[in-house]
This record gives sequence, C-alpha cells and structure tokens, in this order.
Amino acid sequence: MVSVSEIKNHTKSDDKAILLLESGSRLHITDFDWPKNIMPSGFSMKLRKHIRNKKIVDISQVGADRVVDIQIGYESSAYHLIVELYDRGNMLLTDDSFTILHLLRPRTDKNQNIRFAAHEKYPITSCRQILECFRELKDQKSLKDIENFLTPLFQSSKGPWTSNTKTCDDPPINKTLSLELRK
Repeated sequence: MVSVSEIKNHTKSDDKAILLLESGSRLHITDFDWPKNIMPSGFSMKLRKHIRNKKIVDISQVGADRVVDIQIGYESSAYHLIVELYDRGNMLLTDDSFTILHLLRPRTDKNQNIRFAAHEKYPITSCRQILECFRELKDQKSLKDIENFLTPLFQSSKGPWTSNTKTCDDPPINKTLSLELRK
C-alpha cells in the first residue's frame, strides 16, 4: 500500500493498482485516475500514519456478513482495515488483536449492545462464529433439524433478526427460517 488517498505517479502504469474503499457501499480495484483531495479526512490521515508503505497480505470476508478484513503487515505488527459493506457501514483500523485504533464513525449498535470506538475490541470472534457453525449444517438430516440448529445461533448473535422484547412468541428468525426452509 503506497498511500491511502494519494496516487504514486512514479510507479509504472502496469504495476499500479488503486484500491477504492467506500464505507457501506463498495470495495474494488480500479485504474481510474481519481482526483486527490487537497485536505484529506482525519481518518485518511490516521491510515497514512499507520499503513503507508506496508504490504497487504490478506483480504478475507469476516463470517457470513458483508464485512471485509484487509490484513496489512504480519503477526504482531499487523493491522486490520475492516470495511463494513452494509447500510451505515463503517471503516475501522485495528491492531493485530483487533483493538480499534481509528474509525470513520464511532457508534453503538443497540441490537448487539456493542460500542464501536477507539480502544474498544472489534467483535471479530462473534462474526466468525456464525460461519464456523454453518460448516456443521451438513450433519443436519431434515429441515426441522436445520431450523433447530440455526435458531439458537442467530438468537445468540444478537442481530436484527432477534427480538428485543420478551413478549414476542417467536423471534423474527424463527418465522423467517420456517418460511424459507419450507419453500
């Protein structure tokens, strides 16, 4: 990664790759010559400070969500640029243990009761937990077994698919799974 918001014009054109990151919207490589901002954002400046001239070593999807983890550097000197690609998505820079160093927008997720702010831990393990559990789906024999297997996973992950009220008979995930699995 040569620069966060600048283009290094000294590189041969066939070696140049521009990674475009737009919070909540897109992430892709482009060869379009984007205009440079005269005054970059504070978040861009923090990214420059930490990841300028570092190597991207891995890009992976986090769990089953639309969250991308871009690992920059190795082992204890690694950084993770987390890009959330959903409505009100965010971009966060974390250290190797996923402690948030800087983020585009501090916020609190009321559904998950998680605070996204500097010095807080990014909930990377809860994201991965869902994907790992999906691997066990192959052991389920019937649609009812699948529904019984998935329901507690979604309920324990405290997302928008769970009910915040105790008066609701069935959380939204039960209704959705019942409808979808019986199609």
